[in-house]
Amino acid sequence: MSDTTRHSKEEGLLSLRQRILEAPLMPTMLRLSAPLMIGNLVSSLYWLIDALWLGLLGVKQLSIPTLAYYPFLVVYAFIAGLSMAAVSLVSQTLGRGDKDEVIEVVNRVLGASLAIAVVAGLVGFAAAPLFIELLGVSSDMASAATTYLRVQFLALPFATLMYTFRLISSSLGDTRTPSTLLIVALLLNIVLDPLLIFGIWVFPRFEVLGAAIASLVSRLAISLVIVALMVRGFHGVRLAPRLMAPSRRVLAVMASVGLPVGLNSSVAHAAEYLLVGLVTRIDMLVGTVAALAAYTIGFRVLDVLRSVVDALSQGAAVVIGQSLGAGLEERAKAAVNTLTWLLLVVLSLSGLLFVYEGDGVAGLFTDDSLAIQETWRYLSVLGLSLPLLTFFMTAWSIAIATGKTKVITYIAIARAVLIRLPLAYILAFLVGMKSMGIWAAIAASNAAVGLLSMVWVTRGKWVEAAALRKYEAS
Repeated sequence: MSDTTRHSKEEGLLSLRQRILEAPLMPTMLRLSAPLMIGNLVSSLYWLIDALWLGLLGVKQLSIPTLAYYPFLVVYAFIAGLSMAAVSLVSQTLGRGDKDEVIEVVNRVLGASLAIAVVAGLVGFAAAPLFIELLGVSSDMASAATTYLRVQFLALPFATLMYTFRLISSSLGDTRTPSTLLIVALLLNIVLDPLLIFGIWVFPRFEVLGAAIASLVSRLAISLVIVALMVRGFHGVRLAPRLMAPSRRVLAVMASVGLPVGLNSSVAHAAEYLLVGLVTRIDMLVGTVAALAAYTIGFRVLDVLRSVVDALSQGAAVVIGQSLGAGLEERAKAAVNTLTWLLLVVLSLSGLLFVYEGDGVAGLFTDDSLAIQETWRYLSVLGLSLPLLTFFMTAWSIAIATGKTKVITYIAIARAVLIRLPLAYILAFLVGMKSMGIWAAIAASNAAVGLLSMVWVTRGKWVEAAALRKYEAS
C-alpha cells in the first residue's frame, strides 16, 4: 500500500470520528442505527426463513431448530459477549484519536475471538447429543435436532468472525459495510434453503438438516469476503498476524468488560434452554406440540423486534463511547436520553400489536388452530411487559459503550435465574397454570428488570470511559 493510500484511509477513519462527535445527535444515531437495523433483521431472518420453509414440512419440523438454537446460543453468546468489549474499547480509543491503538485493538480482539470460537465449536460438536437429550423430546425430534446443532457448531467460527467484524466496523462509525455483507449472506441462504430442504434440482432432500447446511455455506462465503477486506485494509485497519497474538492489555479489557456480558448471555440462554424444557414437558402432559410451536413463533417474532431495538441501542453505544473517549460527557448524556425515548415508542407500539393482533401474527407461520390460539395467549401477555424493557435496553447500551457491564449483568442474570425460571415452574406446575404460567413468568421478569434498570440509569454513575481507563491501567 502506498503512503498516499494509507494516509487517505487514515483520514477516512478520522472523518468517521468527526461525524459522530460533531454532527447533530438524532440524525447521527439514526444514520448509525439504520444499517444496523437492516443487518439485525437480516440476521434474524436466517432463522425466520428457516422457520417459514420448515413450517411447510409440519409443526415438528418447524420446532426442531428451536431445540438446537438455545444450546448453540449458550456457547455463541459467551464468545459474542467477550467480543462486545470491542465496542467500548475501539470507540473510546478512536474517540481519543489513537489510530495505531485502534489497529492493534482490532487485531487482538479478532484473534482472541476466533481462537475461542474454534475450540468452542469442536467441544460443542462433540457435546451436541447431550444438549438435546437434556430437553427430553421424542427420539425422532432429538435425532434431527442433534444433527442440526452439530452443523451450527461447525459454523461457529464463521458466525463469530461476522459478528466481531460487525462490532468493530460499527465502532469505527461504518455500519453499512457489515449490513451489506449480511444482506448478501441472507440472499445466498434464501436461494440455498429450498434447494437443500426440499431437494430441488440436483440437490438431495435434507429437510431440517438442509436449513443448517445453507446457513453454514452462506456464513463461510461472507467470512472469506471479510478476510479479503481486512487484508486489503478497512478504513486504514489491516489484518496483521503478529498483532493477532494474545495481548495482556486487550485480554484484560475483554475479561473485565466482555466477560460479564458473555457470562450473562450464556446464563440467559441456558435459562431459556431450560425454559424450552419446561415447555416441552407441558406439551407431553397435554399431548400436543402447541406450546412449543407458540414459543417458536413468539421467538421468531421477538427476534425481529430485537433487531430494531438492538440496532437503536448499538447505534447509541457508538455515539456514547466515542463521546466519552473524547471527553464530551454532555453529548453522551444527550444520546442516552434520545435513545430512551426512541425505545419507548418502538416497544410500546409493538406491545399493542402483540395484544391486539397476536393471532394474526401466528397465522403467518402455521394453520394449526391450537398453535395459533396458544401463540396469541403468549404474545398478548408478553406485550404488556414490553414498555418497561425500554430501560433495560438503554442500560445495556450504556454498559457496552462505557465498559461498566457488571451491574447490568447482575440484573440480567437475576431476570433469568432468580425470577423467570423459578416463577415459570411454580406457576406452570405447582399452581397448575401450565403454559400460561410460563408466559406470565416471562412477562413478570421483563417488568422487574425494567424497573431495576431504570434505577441504575437515572443515578448517572455510568458517565466514564471505563474501558479506556482499564486498557491504559493494564
